[in-house]
Amino acid sequence: MRTHRGTPLSRVLVVEDDLDLCRSIAEVAAGWGAEVSEAHSLEAAVPLLDTHPDVVIADLWLQGASAIPLLAAAVHRRPSPAIVAMSGQASREETFQLGRLNVRAFLSKPLSIKLLESAVEEALEHPPDVEPWIVDLVGHDSLKGVQSKVRGTMLEEALARSEGSRSRAARILGVSRQAIQQVLQRDRPRKAPTAARPQRPSEPSQRPPAAG
Repeated sequence: MRTHRGTPLSRVLVVEDDLDLCRSIAEVAAGWGAEVSEAHSLEAAVPLLDTHPDVVIADLWLQGASAIPLLAAAVHRRPSPAIVAMSGQASREETFQLGRLNVRAFLSKPLSIKLLESAVEEALEHPPDVEPWIVDLVGHDSLKGVQSKVRGTMLEEALARSEGSRSRAARILGVSRQAIQQVLQRDRPRKAPTAARPQRPSEPSQRPPAAG
């Protein structure tokens, strides 16, 4: 299985408080050739986001706590992982929140391993439909403002995926390296002009005492 970057799937994070189910999912993910991390609580899952997983497979509720904040944190990481959520029953509010977070797939429990594999492949291979989000921005932001946000976010993600390589980021975005450089220079915060240092008042010259 390959990631949305075209590279082999390397890391998967499984977040599930049912230890047997967590182990089963981890074994399946390991069969994809990925290094798998397991977390049985939200507290254990948060630091594992620092491993930069390609995919996060998470239950919506762990030990009575909602995983929505964890998924929100994962979405805003760079590089951003594909997220597959699962639950025995999701409320309308949770479904709405998952949509806002661009969670790529949702699986109902009891879980089918075949459906899990299909959901992960779908999340990795197919881009999201951004048109509804763009339409909602009309009247709330200017065209220039939206273009700036899209450009900045895509550049951040491309640089993260390429581990800071501007040449590789340019290939991901389908632009030249010079275009990447120009965007970075244009968006770089300008330094405030340095205020001139006030001159110290000159000290009166000391004359040697006159000879008596």
